[in-house]
Amino acid sequence: MSLFMLRGTGDARWVPTIADPNLGITAAEWTAGQPLGLSINAIEGLEPQSNKINVPILKKRTEEQIDGPQTFQDVSITIAEDDGTGTSLEALERQEVLEVLVKGASGYIVLNRSSQTTPTTGSKLWVIGGTVSEQVPNWSLDAAAATTQIRISPSTPLTPVAVKA
Repeated sequence: MSLFMLRGTGDARWVPTIADPNLGITAAEWTAGQPLGLSINAIEGLEPQSNKINVPILKKRTEEQIDGPQTFQDVSITIAEDDGTGTSLEALERQEVLEVLVKGASGYIVLNRSSQTTPTTGSKLWVIGGTVSEQVPNWSLDAAAATTQIRISPSTPLTPVAVKA
């Protein structure tokens, strides 16, 4: 399953608590989350890995395959940085993200692919729960933007949900 986040169209949040992530998220829970939309440079690892199980059958020459357990790779969010002294909205959000998404922090990445405003009842969002496993600054002397990679070990699959009232 491939999902595209269209630049300039969507938004994202780190939400520490969702009452029932399987049933959806409220606009209040979204608003309480840490904004990520001005910080994310890249996001990877949202796709589950399917593990098939081979089953030998007496009357067949080939083994059949059945669905096995799903596993998830770490989700990686790359955050663009500045030198930590910026006062613009973007710079302040980036600093907050690095302070909130520290090793051991648990919560949910909530992705809104279609709007940059607070989602309304019925809006479709994507939610994946997890725990931050590490922050890794990308060290480089190249003429490139400074970035930090935040790795999150998922505890739930990426799930489409609707905003509930």
